[in-house]
Amino acid sequence: MPSKEHGARRVCDSSKYTVFTDVSKFSEWILQHINITKSRKELKPCQDGVVGKNAGWCNAANRHDHDDFLLPKTFDTIDRISLHDGKYLRIVNQDRSRRSTQIVDMVYDCTQRRIYWIWDEDSTIYSANVDGTDQKTFITKAALAPTQMGVDWISRRLYWFDERKQTIEVASLEDPNVRTVLFNFKSRSDDTTIRNIAVDPNQGKLYWIEGEQYSILNIPPFETTIEWSNLDGSERQVFDYKSVFARSMKFSQTTGELCISIIAEWTDRRPFAPKIVSNAINCIDSSSKRNRTIVSQIRHSDAFFAITDELVYWVENKGKATIESVNLNGVRQKSIDIQRPLVWADRLEAVTGYCPMFYSQCANNNGGCPENTICLLSPRDPSGKICKEITT
Repeated sequence: MPSKEHGARRVCDSSKYTVFTDVSKFSEWILQHINITKSRKELKPCQDGVVGKNAGWCNAANRHDHDDFLLPKTFDTIDRISLHDGKYLRIVNQDRSRRSTQIVDMVYDCTQRRIYWIWDEDSTIYSANVDGTDQKTFITKAALAPTQMGVDWISRRLYWFDERKQTIEVASLEDPNVRTVLFNFKSRSDDTTIRNIAVDPNQGKLYWIEGEQYSILNIPPFETTIEWSNLDGSERQVFDYKSVFARSMKFSQTTGELCISIIAEWTDRRPFAPKIVSNAINCIDSSSKRNRTIVSQIRHSDAFFAITDELVYWVENKGKATIESVNLNGVRQKSIDIQRPLVWADRLEAVTGYCPMFYSQCANNNGGCPENTICLLSPRDPSGKICKEITT
C-alpha cells in the first residue's frame, strides 16, 4: 500500500489502494522460474496424444520405461552406455557393404525416444528407437550432403545443415516431405561449414557454430562464431564472437545457457594439425551473455558432451574409458567405468527420465497450415507461428 508523510514518520495512506492479483492459477509457471530443479522433478507425465493449450508443462519421458544411459556416436557406430554400471551395448553397427562407412552426425528426440543419424555415403537421414530397433529411412530426396542436425522435440521439427547445398533446412518429424530452406549461404565468397546445431524450444531459438569450410575440424588457428535466430529463421544475428575454436554445443533448459566445448590448450609442433592438449566446457547465459567455465583441463577427450537437467557428461580415455561428469555448478561427480577399453565419441547424447513438454502451435497437424507449407514458431507473428512455403 502507498505511504504518506505523517509528521516525522511515514504511515500507510489508506486513501490509496494497491490491487493484488490472485496468482494461484499461475503457480506452476512461477514455480518453474523460482525453483527449476524442484519443478522439473515434479512434472506430471504427459498423456498420450495432444498437449493442450492450457495443459502447462509435462514430462514426456514418463510415458516410457527407461534406464539412464549415454549414446556415443563413433566414426561408424552408435552405442549405448549405462549410467548405472557402464554396461556397453552396440545399437547401430558398422555397415561393411558401404564404400564409406562414416556416420556424420546423430541427434536424440526425447519425446518419441528415437535417434536420427546420417550415413555419409548416401547422404540419407535414418532413425531408430534408442535400443536400435525399428530402423527407418527418414529423408533421402533432395538431401545432397546433410551434416549437422538439431531437433526441436516439442514442435516436432528436425533442422540440419546441407554442406553441398550450403543451406540450413527444417522438416517435420511427422512428415519429412513437409520441409523448407531457412538459410542459404551460397552468396558468400567462402564456403561455410556448420560445426554444430542446437535448439532451445523454450525460448524458440536456433543456434549454430559457423566457420569457413577449411576450418571444419575447428583446430587452431581457425576461429568460429556462434550465430542464432528464431526457429522460423527470422532475426538472425551473431550470438557470440568470442567462442574461439568451439567444437560442440548443447543448450541447458535448466539454466537457460548455451554450453560449448572449446579447445583450451594446444601445441603447434605439427603444421596445419596442432596437437590438442586440453579442452574446456563453457556456458553462456542466453540473456546476459555472461560466460562461465564449468569444467577445464579435460585432457583425455575431445570433450563432445551431453547435458541433462542436472549434469554434464563426457567420455575420457585415460588408460581405460570412463564417464566423467560435473553438475551445472561445475562440481565433479564420481567417475563411471565403461565396460570397454576405449570409446572415442564425436557426438554424445543423454537419455534420462526427463523430457519437458508444453503446448506448441506447430506440434500437431502441422499447426493447421495450408497444404504445401510448413508451420514454424514465430515471435513476430501475433498468432505465434507462420506457414512457410515448402522448398527443397
